[in-house]
Amino acid sequence: MAIPIPEFKVLLYGPGLPAVGRQAHARFEGSVLTLIAPRTMVMVAAQDISLATGGYDGRQWTIRWKAREGDYSALLQGDGALQAFIAAAPREVGAQLRRSRASQKRKTHPWRAGLALLLLALGGLMVYGLLAYLSD
Repeated sequence: MAIPIPEFKVLLYGPGLPAVGRQAHARFEGSVLTLIAPRTMVMVAAQDISLATGGYDGRQWTIRWKAREGDYSALLQGDGALQAFIAAAPREVGAQLRRSRASQKRKTHPWRAGLALLLLALGGLMVYGLLAYLSD
């Protein structure tokens, strides 16, 4: 009985693909990332992969690589995809993944602190306004 290989969903972008991307399934087979979509199969060596985060909250993960025909990227689809990617990623990608996650945490902490300060200030203004209203 074969051990199942974890797969994850991605939205694949690159040369010859629609501008809106193409839904695909991806999995690591040893140190090779294999992406399979209708009429498309791409194989990428783990050492050629780079990772990036994006989106308004920095929680969208993108796998990027260069090929002869141009640049490709695959946007991980959902938290389940990220967990499967983390579980399946070979050692070559693991260190990069840890660096990207640490960088993501550094980027979100100032944003959260700013939001907390804004909410605190708004709360203070509301209390001040209520007290001023009640004192009249």
